[in-house]
Order: sequence, then C-alpha cells, then structure tokens
Amino acid sequence: MVSHLRAAEEDDIGEILGLIERVYPEGYPKTWASREGLEPAIGDFVVAEEDNSVVGTGKANDEYWPGAVYIESIMVDPDSQGQGLGTDIVDELGNLRDETLVSLDRSTSAGIFLGEGYLPAAFLPEREYFGDRRESLMVTYRPGNKHGKTWEKDLRVKSRDDEPYLVEITGTDLSEQIIQESIEELPSTYLQVINYVDGAAEGLSLDQEGLKGGKMGEIELPDGRLEIQAYVPSQEVTEDFPHDVEEFRNSLDGFNEAQSLLDEQVRFWD
Repeated sequence: MVSHLRAAEEDDIGEILGLIERVYPEGYPKTWASREGLEPAIGDFVVAEEDNSVVGTGKANDEYWPGAVYIESIMVDPDSQGQGLGTDIVDELGNLRDETLVSLDRSTSAGIFLGEGYLPAAFLPEREYFGDRRESLMVTYRPGNKHGKTWEKDLRVKSRDDEPYLVEITGTDLSEQIIQESIEELPSTYLQVINYVDGAAEGLSLDQEGLKGGKMGEIELPDGRLEIQAYVPSQEVTEDFPHDVEEFRNSLDGFNEAQSLLDEQVRFWD
C-alpha cells in the first residue's frame, strides 16, 4: 500500500521524468516528457511517495476531452508494482474531481479502472505505439455530475520517427466538413474524433472512401454527450491485431459488459 499520496509540486518534476523513463518502453513517443512540458501542468498531477521518493504519479487533464476530465499518465515504478499503487492513484484523482472522468486503457490497465467502477465506452484498435508495436486501447469512464470545459475545435498530431500516425480532433458539434478536411490533409493516419454534442443535437456521421471505422461509442454527460469515433485506412489493421485482442479478452475476465463491448467491436474491424 502507498505510504503517502499528495499533490505534485515543481520540485517533483525531476523524479517524475525519471519515473517516465523507467516505466515507458523505449521508442514510446514521449514528446510531452520534459521539464518544459510538465511545468505548466504540474498542478494537475498527484504523486505517490515512499521513503521520500516518488514511485507513482497520475494526472487529471481537463483540456483533452471536451466536457470531461481525462485521467492519464498513471505510472508506477516497476519495483513498486503489484501493491495497489495504481488503484490508489486513480482513486485519489477521482476524489478531487466532480466531472465525468475518462481514461484510455491498455490491456494491462483496463482492469484497474473497471475494478474501480468505471464503465466501458469504446474499443479503439491499434491506436497507440508501445515500443515497435501498435496496441489497442479501451475507453472507460466514471459518470460525474459537473459539466467540464468545452471548446470549438482542437487538432493534435502524434508522430513517430517524424511520421504522423495519429490525428486527434476534439471539439463541440463538429461538422462533417471539418473532419473531411483533416482527412485530406493527413490521409494515411489513424483518425480519432471526440465530438461533444450539446444537449439533444444530432451527432456526426461520416462516410469516407478508403477508410474503415465509424462511431465506436458514446459517453453521457450532465448537459450533453461525447461521441467517440475512429477511422483507419482500410489496410492498416496489422497481423498483430488478433494477439492484441486476445490479450484484452484475458485482461477483461470477469468484466462481462467490457467483454461484450470488445466482442461486438472486434467484429466491426475484422
């Protein structure tokens, strides 16, 4: 069990950077992992401390998914894993926020969030690189009773070896034209769309030649909903995908709702 959980401070940045290097595999895109990247957001982090050393951390980001708070960067030092620190960090971040909480989980972490009462929302095939391999992620969430920040449109591009592999578009009541323009600019990348739909407004529908994908799920919010969409070039799901899915099935044992969502959406990508 964790000896001490507290809000992170600027003096912790050096130890957090060291923790990132120990936890994330070589080759994982870590452009945000710098003192300059962490300083402006250090107030969004909590740290787990043992013997006056930072052995775990996590962040609550209210500027990533509109209308919700995104729980990210849950890390535990390899020497301190297996003691429940990840669960403690998730709990602490949740205790500090009243908004709907959202997480993007690998097969190795989805059970932590589901075990804490998070609900499955969507399965995103081969969305992220970990080392040289693309892994799928599951979106989980905990409903809240407070409206989070929203914005008109934001576009982020993730690159690996100077080549873009993921385009994330987030915003409010996004139009089909906005999405199609982004596809035309970066036609060979994975596209993820997080669309905050205000009230009972009609959502987004997109049919683009050469892309496989569509609406993967949605999350109800106090004053609207989040639509989660994913699109990939038709040829891009790799030969590792069945192994990736099997790892998820094993990790979701006992979480029947998440298992059903996985099975339903895997058929969509086959």
